[in-house]
Amino acid sequence: MKRIIVLGGGYGGILTAKHLEKKLRKEEVKITLIDKNPYHTMLTELHEVAAGRVHEDSIKIYFDQVFAGRKVDFELAEIKNIDFQNQKLISDKAEYPYDYLVIGTGCKPTFFGHNEYKEHVFTLWSLEDAVTLHEHIVDQFRKAAKETDAEVRKQMLTFVVVGAGFTGVEMAGELAEYVPALCREYHINREDVTIKLMDMAPRVLPTFPETLSKNAVKKLNKLGVECLTGQPCHNVTSESINFGEEVIKTQTIIWTTGVEGSSLIDNINEIKKQGRGRLVVNKYLQTEEYNNVYVVGDNIFYIPEGQSQPVPQMVENAELSSKLVAHNIIADIKGQEKREYKPKFHGAMVCIGGRKGLAQVGTPKRMFNIKNSFIALFIKHFINVIYFIQVLGWTKVWSYIKHEFFNVPNNRSFVGGLFSKKTPSIWTVPIRLWLGFMWFLQGLPKLVKKLSGGWDTYCKLNELPSTFINKGLICTAVGETVNFVNATPFENNFTVPNTTWRNADGFLNKFLTYINEFFAGFKPNVSTNWGISYNVKYVFAYYQQNFKWIGWLFVVFEWLYNIFIIISDWFMNTIIAYMAPFFEFMLAIGEVGIGILLILGLFTVLASTGSLILTFMVIVGSLLSYDGIFLAELIWYLVASIVLLNFGGTGHVLSLDYYVMPKVHAFLQKIPFIKKWYLYGEKAN
Repeated sequence: MKRIIVLGGGYGGILTAKHLEKKLRKEEVKITLIDKNPYHTMLTELHEVAAGRVHEDSIKIYFDQVFAGRKVDFELAEIKNIDFQNQKLISDKAEYPYDYLVIGTGCKPTFFGHNEYKEHVFTLWSLEDAVTLHEHIVDQFRKAAKETDAEVRKQMLTFVVVGAGFTGVEMAGELAEYVPALCREYHINREDVTIKLMDMAPRVLPTFPETLSKNAVKKLNKLGVECLTGQPCHNVTSESINFGEEVIKTQTIIWTTGVEGSSLIDNINEIKKQGRGRLVVNKYLQTEEYNNVYVVGDNIFYIPEGQSQPVPQMVENAELSSKLVAHNIIADIKGQEKREYKPKFHGAMVCIGGRKGLAQVGTPKRMFNIKNSFIALFIKHFINVIYFIQVLGWTKVWSYIKHEFFNVPNNRSFVGGLFSKKTPSIWTVPIRLWLGFMWFLQGLPKLVKKLSGGWDTYCKLNELPSTFINKGLICTAVGETVNFVNATPFENNFTVPNTTWRNADGFLNKFLTYINEFFAGFKPNVSTNWGISYNVKYVFAYYQQNFKWIGWLFVVFEWLYNIFIIISDWFMNTIIAYMAPFFEFMLAIGEVGIGILLILGLFTVLASTGSLILTFMVIVGSLLSYDGIFLAELIWYLVASIVLLNFGGTGHVLSLDYYVMPKVHAFLQKIPFIKKWYLYGEKAN
């Protein structure tokens, strides 16, 4: 059995393991992912946790969920060393032999030789970093609210972000957007808070075009961030930092100057490294020293053919490299041809708080600069959804949508507060009970009548209309018999049959009237309210008589038309005639069932979904009915059904769902198919 170990549970590591498992599921292969944490962290969103926009759970994904139902073993261990000669990984407690090794341990913050700065600054490269920073920021405001010394208070409320790359800009923007809420909570004037973003580079976002850099500065300034560039940052202590010759007193320095290889990479001497601890690989993403050792994501140092710079340390590189590494390992096992790494990157996005952003997207040959915040943030969220789909499917996508749009505090979303305002779920209980009783009272009389042997007519116009009588379109009134349109042999002279279309003024007949008026100059003197089949027959007859040079075409049309009529008549007269009573019976059961579930608050989301579907069917049926009546009360059914589609909300207040749904959720997560395809959603609070 071949043993494949993926070291590191970042984006690249997870995708590599999943690609391998998908292709080698039936092979004698053991795939193991090892990480020092039991969860994967979405590193690109750490600033949101640090600045209080989302809870830490929103960017944390446990590996047991990721690999549920898949032949991938997870080991919680911190690897201290790698013995490449004997092909094994070594931790404090165990050794892990391998035949193939994929290294994706990620990076750590770099201090450019000034490791003494570590004890004085806050970094932002792990979930723990983000949580610690968030607690510190809130604590600074809490202390400042009670501080009487003006100088000390100013120092407490001065925040410095060192490094004006992607992470620094996003952290500064997010913090600036968070400050007004903290000021309101602790009764501090916004003017007393200072946020500085500094870098020795000549401008912020130096990898972006200058026009985007200027736009970023403009947006940061509007949020109250002061951008300082072109001078080195030095003399870092717990109470101050120098920017050039200027001394800035602060108790909060956030270090985002860049990254270097992880601590484990520092201990690897057998493999060549370049570019701050990145492992040098060949075109197949194998290390040059060991052809059974591959590298993914940020640990790669590789300059593609025709390029002058190594591949960037970004999410898209992790995604593309994971596919190639998985393919090449499989190719090596099966004796197939390997592929070369030829990545094509499509740009990057930067958010400046939850409401502002910019992007550069496109193809390697043509990039587009996007300054419009709405478009840039839309792209960013779309990319994040793709990210989560690949890692944890629907479960995490729904969680992400809730955290970013529905539950976001202080309207910190690119759509503002349009989706984020919360309403206590208890206020939806009356509408749930009303809708439940309405459905129950709608279906109970029908059900009782059917069970007692009655129900000679299928429905009444003052009740919810049926849509499956008379070609599936017409609901008959009480006492009126159902007449199906019977097809007759094709002929030039025919009479309009006595059908339920006669004297009707419904939706389809109005449409047919317009058609008849269009052909008013060459139609017989008959009523305009024909059945639809006779409209078609008349058009055929007219063109067959007046355009004989294409008569052969109408012979084909007539042949196809007669086949259609035969089939449709058989279907209408046979299937629907027998199925209509059964359908009406099941419809009544559905109405009563939905009503009972809503009244009890049991499986509320499913009942609300059923109510929405049934209401939509009724609306369509009423519009297509022979008298075209639309019941105004259906609007209330529709609105109430939508209101109750509050996943985990309305059904958990004064309802049985409060007791039942946690057990259902736990049960669903035990089903292999549900676990594997991440269909269970988040556990309701």
